[in-house]
Formats: sequence, structure tokens, C-alpha cells
Amino acid sequence: MRHPNAGAVLVIGLGCENNQVAAFRETLGDIDPERVHFMICQQQDDEIEAGIEHLHQLYNVMRNDKREPGKLSELKFGLECGGSDGLSGITANPMLGAFL
Repeated sequence: MRHPNAGAVLVIGLGCENNQVAAFRETLGDIDPERVHFMICQQQDDEIEAGIEHLHQLYNVMRNDKREPGKLSELKFGLECGGSDGLSGITANPMLGAFL
């Protein structure tokens, strides 16, 4: 939620999942409520319409944000291996190794 490339975030939950949005929100600490919105689908009459409204609000907050140049040497990468399937070790890992 505090990534410099995330101008705004919409967190969406169904309302019946094990990982509840409210519990996730508590782990975040202080957030900018203008840039981080939360929506529970089961609490909406029309979740598509509600989601679009959230996105319009978020866009209006971030649309005037300006990019700032940064040094490539300051760029950080995080990698996690192998959670998806057996092909990640054959395809993704060698590609990421070559990239880094």
C-alpha cells in the first residue's frame, strides 16, 4: 500500500473469505484514506457500480501525480520461487536470474 508505483489502491473482498478485508486493513497501520479504498462485495447492491465509483474517486486523487526520476541502482527487486507449479523453476526462475 506504500509502494511508490501505486498511486492508489482498491482492496476488494467478497465478505465470506477466510482472509477478511477488515483484518488485512488492521495490519496496514496508517494509510491515506484518499488513496486506499476498501470494498466488500456482499455489502453492495451492485458491486460493479460501486467498484467503478471507487476507481473514479481514486483516479481523481492521483491523476495529477507527477513521476520523479530515480536511479536504477536504487531499484529493489523481490523474488519468490516455486509457489505456482512445476514450470516456474523451468521458465520463470531462469528468466529472472538473467534479468538480475
